[in-house]
Amino acid sequence: MHCYRKDAYQSSSILKREKRMRTRRVHFEKVTVYYFSRRQGFTSVPSQGGSTLGMSSRHSCVRQYTLGEFAMEQEKIHRDMLRDHLKEEKLNSIRLRLTKNGSVESEEANALTLDDISDDDLDIDNTEVDEYFFLQPLTTKKRRTLLRSSGVKKIDVEEKHELRAIRVSREDCGCDCRLFCDPETCACSLAGIKCQVDRMSFPCGCTKEGCSNAAGRIEFNPIRVRTHFLHTIMKLELEKSREQQQNSGTIAPNGNGFHSDPNGHCSPLATGTFLSQSGELSQMEFQNYMNNNRQDTSYNASGKCYLAEQPKEMSHNLPEVSLVDNTKGPTLLDAFAEPTPV
Repeated sequence: MHCYRKDAYQSSSILKREKRMRTRRVHFEKVTVYYFSRRQGFTSVPSQGGSTLGMSSRHSCVRQYTLGEFAMEQEKIHRDMLRDHLKEEKLNSIRLRLTKNGSVESEEANALTLDDISDDDLDIDNTEVDEYFFLQPLTTKKRRTLLRSSGVKKIDVEEKHELRAIRVSREDCGCDCRLFCDPETCACSLAGIKCQVDRMSFPCGCTKEGCSNAAGRIEFNPIRVRTHFLHTIMKLELEKSREQQQNSGTIAPNGNGFHSDPNGHCSPLATGTFLSQSGELSQMEFQNYMNNNRQDTSYNASGKCYLAEQPKEMSHNLPEVSLVDNTKGPTLLDAFAEPTPV
């Protein structure tokens, strides 16, 4: 016979337990940077020319920064890049002005270099650029200059011909079907791959209803991509807002998507979005976010370009949308207000 205390097995119901908010955070202490010498790449396909950029197989230097030091280093690099860009713009404008008014001959104007442009003539501090500015593709001439400045004495010219052949081969893609695909004659079906439609009749010309490719069909859906992007951005903004609340301790959410200060004054989030505390995005919240975003360019079934006005209704769980045939189901423009032709 075994005796047990009654309260030994008494526990509160899991249904009555309050959810504990787990704070999951990642803390970074330092940044380790590995430096590699620049080499000719042979691995990428630029839109034009050759002389691709790559790096050596082993690093040549290692440095460690604190987060603050690394941020300052990146800012310095970006300022130097911005300075060079502004100098080039200034130089081109001076050349154009001198040759237009007849002050100097074109040969003399072309002799001017970046060294002739003073830093005092540049307004770097008041020039606003985003991060994408520093990730712009480089021309063939600039790539060759970078390789030579990195010690590459001989650039393989055969790469240029190989890349040209690859670009030409990529232009010939998709099947030649028009509206309908016959599995016995469709090039994609015979190759065992899916038909793909990135935009109107490109690269494959079949419609959703007319494609009989046994492998299937893929169609790019810009609304679905845009929706996923906005959904992700709103979640990030929600996390950022919560973190600011925890750090300040003065802003209290009142449960309706707004935040109020101790005096009871309500204000929306800085980005103009309306976020639920649960992290889930309701249709109203998504609609409000869309209403605060810029207009989007869309295409209808006839290929005409429209500038869609602010959306009336849009859910983050959208149905399949056909960009090719708008006779059945919702079209691309059904989610928006009345379109205005551009």
